[in-house]
Amino acid sequence: MHVSYHLINLFWVGRLGAAATAALTTSLFATWIMGSLAEAVAIGIVAQVARAIGEQRPDRAGHAAAQGVLAAFALGLGFLIFARPLTGPLFRLLGMPPDVAPLAATYLATVFAGAPAFFLLVAAESIWRATGDTVTPLRVLGASTVVNAVLDPLLIFGPGPFPALGIAGAAWATIIAWSLGVLLFAALARGAGDRFPLARASLARADWTTIARTLRIGLPRFLIGTLFSAVYLVLANLAARFGTAAIAVLGIVNRLESMSYIMADAVGAATSTLVGQNLGAAQPERASRAANTAVRLGISISLVPTATMLLVPRLLLRPFTADPAVLDLGEPYLRAIGLCQAFMVLELVYAGGFAGAGDTLPPMLVELPIAAARVPLCCSQR
Repeated sequence: MHVSYHLINLFWVGRLGAAATAALTTSLFATWIMGSLAEAVAIGIVAQVARAIGEQRPDRAGHAAAQGVLAAFALGLGFLIFARPLTGPLFRLLGMPPDVAPLAATYLATVFAGAPAFFLLVAAESIWRATGDTVTPLRVLGASTVVNAVLDPLLIFGPGPFPALGIAGAAWATIIAWSLGVLLFAALARGAGDRFPLARASLARADWTTIARTLRIGLPRFLIGTLFSAVYLVLANLAARFGTAAIAVLGIVNRLESMSYIMADAVGAATSTLVGQNLGAAQPERASRAANTAVRLGISISLVPTATMLLVPRLLLRPFTADPAVLDLGEPYLRAIGLCQAFMVLELVYAGGFAGAGDTLPPMLVELPIAAARVPLCCSQR
């Protein structure tokens, strides 16, 4: 669901032209770093809370959840304080065209202002998932996404009493939606009782051992996500040499692929919970069966986006741009991406299984060199 915020923003910002589209999509590659760090905390929370639930240790589950929330808030605050001032220099370093760089810096700086809300939102979602409840996060994030969709055109274009904030309006709409999601999670947690394992007393003090364990479990995922972000920023720099349309294509196709990613990541998240709870209950064979079943399910689901990308790529591109140059460049690129979807499922689902076991190092050792290979492969085709 988190990708939905960006897709909605892209839909409306696309009405501002190719430069604004390129600015937004390039900024999204940088927000991956923030998202990867939040996901690292979430992976650590799920691994510890799910296993404690499987062991029938609600006190341990609640303590791990609370320490995860503290870690998430502190990291979000750190992004707000330290990363936000770097947005302008980042896009100058990447050599973005002069019509793209200031718009990208404006959007990214605004998004980073909402980092604490985003980190808390991801942490709360992960606690619910660790209990095996994926419906509550779906409802909360769904409501938050609807708010984002309603506010986007109001804050971007400024009809009536609303301010016309342009690309910054999309970022503010998302921040408001994130904040609403946090408030909804907090309200639901108060009424959930034991169904939401959060030891409120543990929020009053930091347990550095538990926080360190949370971050250690999630660190490989953060490194993978950061490398992916760095690779796409390099690719954006290369695309900038071919003009604004090429930058826009890179970002739009990445966002389209993210819809397939959402489905694969959802299966991976469910796998993580099932593996963690079964290992906590001393049922390793059942954990293994759950992971393998999830892979088969994920590959079956991936056939739909694969076929759509291969057969009607232009139809998928049109909601986000009407620029003929972007459409012409994006069509063959999207077809190539379509060939990779089943392999992405394998990667995400098995990574989710390893995360549920608390062993995130093997996926990192596989994914890091593959991600890094994109840059020399891309350069070799010039």
